[in-house]
Amino acid sequence: MTRGVFVGVVAATLYGWAADATNTFDRIYLGSRPSVSADGSRFVFEWCDNIWIAPTAGGMATPLQNGNAKDVWPVLAPDGKRVAFQSNRDGGWKIFEVNLDDGRTRQLSFHSEGARPYGWTADGTALLAVIARDHDGGRSLERVALLPTAARGPEQVLFDNPATEPCLAPDGQRLLFMIGGGDLYRWRATSSQSAQIWLYDRRDQRFTCLVKRTTESRTPLWTPDGKGFYYVSGEGGCMNVRHHDLASGDERPITRYTEDAVIHPTLSHDGRTLIFRRLFDFYRMDPTRPEQPPERIVLQAGSAPSRPVSRRRYYTACWNNDEAGCVAFCDDGMQIAFTTGGDLWVMDTVLRDPKLVHGATRTHERDCVFTPDGTALYYLSDQGDGVALWRAERADAALCWWENTTFRRTVLTHDETNRRQLQISPDGTRLSWVEPCGNLVVADTNGVVVTRCRRASNAGTYAWSPDSRWLVASLADDYGNLDIWLLAADGKAADYNLSRHFNWDGYPCWSPDGKLVAFVGVRPDNQTDLFYVWLSRADEERNTFDKEREAARAAMKKGGGKKKAEDEKKKEDAAVTPVTIDFDDLHLRVRRITLKDVTPAHPFFSHDSRTLAFEATVKGVAGTYKVVLPDKLTPELLTRRRGRALQWLAKDNRLLWLSDNLPAHFDKTFAFSAYQETDLRDYQELGFLMAWAKLRDWFYDAGYHGADWPRVKAKYRDAARYAPSYSVFQRVMALLHGELNSSHLGFTTSSSSRKEWDKTAEFQSWSIVTAHLGLRFEPSDAGPGWLIRDVVPDGPADQITLKLKSGDRVLAVDGKSVGPKTDPAEVLNGPEKRNIELTVRSGDQAPRQITLPAATYSTIREKLKTAAFEAVRARVREASGGRLGYLNIQRMRWDDYYRFEQDIFAEGFDKEGLIIDVRDNTGGFVADRILGVLCGNVHSIAVARDAAPAYLSGYWGRPVWDKPIVVLCNENTVSNGEIFTHAIKTLKRGKIVGVPTCGGVIATSDVALLDLGTLRLPHRGWFLPDGTDMELNGTQPDVLVWNEPGDAAAGRDRQLDAALEVLKQEVAREKQNQQPVKLRYAR
Repeated sequence: MTRGVFVGVVAATLYGWAADATNTFDRIYLGSRPSVSADGSRFVFEWCDNIWIAPTAGGMATPLQNGNAKDVWPVLAPDGKRVAFQSNRDGGWKIFEVNLDDGRTRQLSFHSEGARPYGWTADGTALLAVIARDHDGGRSLERVALLPTAARGPEQVLFDNPATEPCLAPDGQRLLFMIGGGDLYRWRATSSQSAQIWLYDRRDQRFTCLVKRTTESRTPLWTPDGKGFYYVSGEGGCMNVRHHDLASGDERPITRYTEDAVIHPTLSHDGRTLIFRRLFDFYRMDPTRPEQPPERIVLQAGSAPSRPVSRRRYYTACWNNDEAGCVAFCDDGMQIAFTTGGDLWVMDTVLRDPKLVHGATRTHERDCVFTPDGTALYYLSDQGDGVALWRAERADAALCWWENTTFRRTVLTHDETNRRQLQISPDGTRLSWVEPCGNLVVADTNGVVVTRCRRASNAGTYAWSPDSRWLVASLADDYGNLDIWLLAADGKAADYNLSRHFNWDGYPCWSPDGKLVAFVGVRPDNQTDLFYVWLSRADEERNTFDKEREAARAAMKKGGGKKKAEDEKKKEDAAVTPVTIDFDDLHLRVRRITLKDVTPAHPFFSHDSRTLAFEATVKGVAGTYKVVLPDKLTPELLTRRRGRALQWLAKDNRLLWLSDNLPAHFDKTFAFSAYQETDLRDYQELGFLMAWAKLRDWFYDAGYHGADWPRVKAKYRDAARYAPSYSVFQRVMALLHGELNSSHLGFTTSSSSRKEWDKTAEFQSWSIVTAHLGLRFEPSDAGPGWLIRDVVPDGPADQITLKLKSGDRVLAVDGKSVGPKTDPAEVLNGPEKRNIELTVRSGDQAPRQITLPAATYSTIREKLKTAAFEAVRARVREASGGRLGYLNIQRMRWDDYYRFEQDIFAEGFDKEGLIIDVRDNTGGFVADRILGVLCGNVHSIAVARDAAPAYLSGYWGRPVWDKPIVVLCNENTVSNGEIFTHAIKTLKRGKIVGVPTCGGVIATSDVALLDLGTLRLPHRGWFLPDGTDMELNGTQPDVLVWNEPGDAAAGRDRQLDAALEVLKQEVAREKQNQQPVKLRYAR
């Protein structure tokens, strides 16, 4: 990535990009959250984490402030003189206000849990905001509140129900809001999770559903007369603005786009100017005249974001920004090639002055290998949408690699194939690498593929045999299981599965004499062990039993035959003996080395072909250990260093490896300093192309859910390249992902990237936290003090000695009097861990002082969630007379499964049926284990004297529940939670009650994109037995029931009530159909 003239010219020629490409994005683009003035003449918006103001006709935009904080979500006041916005300048996401006349800023909210502004009251004395505090609400905790702006005071929550995107009517009494909603950028999405629009009337506290579809319905905006509203609708396959008439329910389109969503609309007070963003730019239109097409608003930045065009770094280790670098040795390890920072370098072991072989910002060099004679260096160069194979040679062959300053480089392959794990055969005649998704290929030294080995769904590591005729590889089958395979390099012999086990096997290696293969494997007892096999039965017998021959050789070395024996040994080492493999029952001859409480990794052989080294931690000591095959199997510490070995030479017993990301000979490492200057635009373009290519090669649907993937690359490439901030780059990535209309996608910027790329506020070493007392107060009480509504179970105030209860009053906090007009943050803000003193009065008793520890809001929310589940369980017991039970599964992870194992027996052992609640289940991976508990087939029964027929649970190794169940699900049941509900229905194990699940089921994994961030990559689809894709097809309940806003606050749960009735019916049917077993004893 260090740029030089030669590098730049070569790169431009080969890859078809120019060093100084024309910037087609020399404007403000991908701004966010516009808010328009009352007369429609100007608007504010967020861009590059600043708030900007600009004319709606376009032109020059001006930042309101320039600082180190992030300022987002601006909202213009009705008088047009103030802008409220959200900022992290105080260490959390709080609301501030800036005066447009004099630029003064003041803080409006102080709670550490944050607040987000959406609008103002008509008189400008309060802000309409969304907050998350300590309300019940399952997955969504957001509530709509009014925040005073004239003077500091408490927040006023308008109603206790999840809500977002609120909009107050001109009369100030009616509120439009949104519940639910999927990914903002999935403009083709259809799901039960799609946003709905509701109306709340503050006068009678009544909720009315206005728009409820499987497509998204977002961002409602009142018309000036209050008789209707505009909103963004996904009907018709694209997100467009519609008008909805309240009286008739009639709708009419305002925009008519067929692709690229309309988002973030804002309407002027007079109703004549509607501004929104579509794709990259803002648009304006008069919504009362929809026949006139929207006009694009072209904006220039009056003050360009302060970001350098390049980045300078130096590297002192082989770190390739997204993974450990690669290292290669030649000349017995005295010359070294390595990659760091995405560039390829060579150096020696004395001067250690790296010379650049290949480096340009728009490519990322990865794997490198020397030819056995050291005359050439092969490497992979990632250009983002393909990985090229190159060969480098010294410009002056008479000089060492590190003495050359220029190199002859030849590109051997230049296409869109993503290659990885480059290796060269020991005889130097063949190259090999892995292609998507896990295909191992063999090529000649010009990069022409000669063998395509066994197809695999993924590939782990692999190794060449010493005679260059075989490969041993860890390959995944269609079930995702990795086994160790022996493969013929010429493809002429049948592939052989060596490990043949349903659990993971990896890190295969070959002994230098070609007689042994070793690997690491996980077995059912969750023990990771070493395994090895003699490829020839005769070699195994000879090395296991023929001790006399070894003794005779030892005697020769001591006597006159010593010289002769040494000469013979040298001849043996120099000769490459063809590898002999006895395939008959080879997998049965695999030997296991059990290492209790040790997890070995990355095994490799010594030059003696019997010493097997591996990385491990033994008795608390981390390092590289060794065993000697076949009988010295107790791990012995070789070195406290760890690394990836390339070769263990007999000369000086020299181990060539990459240890702690440095080239090394055993414990001697070779530090260096490699200097680099990176063009940030090229770097962003490279990262974008890598993300695009990962999805091209790995996305589970080769049809990309109908997206034209090559067109998508061209659509967003330049936007990523010229992104002036991480927030803009992240929006480009979100747009890219939105084209796939897929769940389990995302891009998260890395902390290191944000530090370099982003404005970072300088905060104190500790953050101010708004403490929770474990008490919730009645907001409508007139005082004195705060009236305790309830004590949070298991919270800091739930102590017998404190004697706190509902109806008590808190009169002071740390000596400061409190009342209905006190902002809680004013007296509860401080360090996270501290004690708080309260003055409390119970009834007519005298006030008393108590002290309790502060808690965080997140801790309290978890305790409230647990308490809510226990309350539901008690409700089910009461409604069924103790005959029915209730279990809640919040996620599908190990701790949830272990809790389920415990609860299903504790709660279910005396019950006739169970309600299993997976509403708001966020997924994981243990659905099949839970199904194993619920769906076991009883093939026999066991009966003790005078006991009822049953089956011994100990034989299962887990609890068993074969009585009736009903499963509760909702629109927020996703991923592995959905797999569970689909399975219950497919297997006819029980009835499903609730609403269709989300329709978001894809197996996913995280991959690094340079040091820009992490890409979430959906790579394996899940389908029903009839072939239906679970993605975009949620589980359809047997009984459809929606809960509505206001239900939870009123203590209603329509879905639970329906599940109770269904379960009662299922239990009655089970009893009716149950036939007693007549036992026929042997006689």
